Amino acid sequence: MLLRRMITHVKAQNWTAVALDFVIVVIGVGVALMAEQWLSGSQQRAEFKVAEHSLRADVFSNYLFAKERIALTKCRRQNLRDIAERLQTPEWEPLPTGQVRSLNAFVFPAIYSTPSRPWGSRIWDAELNRGSLSGLSVDQRARLSLYFYGAQTIGDLQTQILDESASLKSLAYLTDLTATDRARYLDAVMRIDNSSAVIELIAHQMVSIVDDLQTDESYSDEELASMRQGLSQLSSAGQGAYGDCYQPLEAPFLSETPS
Repeated sequence: MLLRRMITHVKAQNWTAVALDFVIVVIGVGVALMAEQWLSGSQQRAEFKVAEHSLRADVFSNYLFAKERIALTKCRRQNLRDIAERLQTPEWEPLPTGQVRSLNAFVFPAIYSTPSRPWGSRIWDAELNRGSLSGLSVDQRARLSLYFYGAQTIGDLQTQILDESASLKSLAYLTDLTATDRARYLDAVMRIDNSSAVIELIAHQMVSIVDDLQTDESYSDEELASMRQGLSQLSSAGQGAYGDCYQPLEAPFLSETPS
């Protein structure tokens, strides 16, 4: 309709009307573009809020698992050192199985117990590919990228440790070991030690990243209460399963009293 009117005005050489029609077109296009940008921005903000909520859950669960790995450092070293020393004794006796009984489905219990946790990074990868994390600052994006890469690396190392730990189960049932057998099992113990040490190093880095990024203002009172409960439950379960060598879990940003 507007285009026909402009053509009519041009034929009539009514340049004032033509100019007015042109201004109306420009304003209309501008308003349409502004509306489209606002809707797009609104959708991006909504997508970021959803992604942020999911990521916060993954960040905290990985944080708990990293804390658990650090808390188990002393237990892990004691257990591996004991197995290595027994493998070097002249007279071989079958090793006792571990004290952790959480996996009763196993017919043959482990002599070396290690946690198996679902380290999360899939949501981060998916949302990053979707471009829904534009609300993060450059620093936050860099730190969280390192954080979730660490979680993925620990997950891979965890699988290797579980495989090596399974190979040690035989030590609870064998009544005689050759020198070659002892060396083979000792190598498995050392591989577990190496992978575990790397996990603990990465876990310390991950905990440091979260402690630097998070404050109690980042969460609602309900979220803080839920996280404190999760931290307390995991700490109690760990101490019950592993004993005095297990270090209690603490989180500075979850402290109810100012530090």
